[in-house]
Amino acid sequence: MDTHAISEFSAIHAITAVAIAIIYILLSSLVKEPERQKPSAIILAGAGAAYLNGGLGGWEFPFCAFMTFMAYKGLTHYSFIGIGCNWLQVFRRADATLLGSDRRRPHQTRAVR
Repeated sequence: MDTHAISEFSAIHAITAVAIAIIYILLSSLVKEPERQKPSAIILAGAGAAYLNGGLGGWEFPFCAFMTFMAYKGLTHYSFIGIGCNWLQVFRRADATLLGSDRRRPHQTRAVR
């Protein structure tokens, strides 16, 4: 397995994140309600699945199952999309705490063959 250090957060990371958020908001505003609900639920499911092999250890599979359930229920109820987005923020912060934001720690990844 290859290891790599986690890079530090810089201004370019912040600018890129804000630019992507603005682009997403502009594109999603072009889709009228209620059609916007389904793509939002699909994006929520994808964001939850992004945590697989992401450093959460034993919490990865339960979290992915929980986010899949939130996305499924979000297809019919907006409140589940909101709850799922809030839990994404909680686990994003937990992931940063586990990896340590002030220290560099090697993270193992599988090589693609």
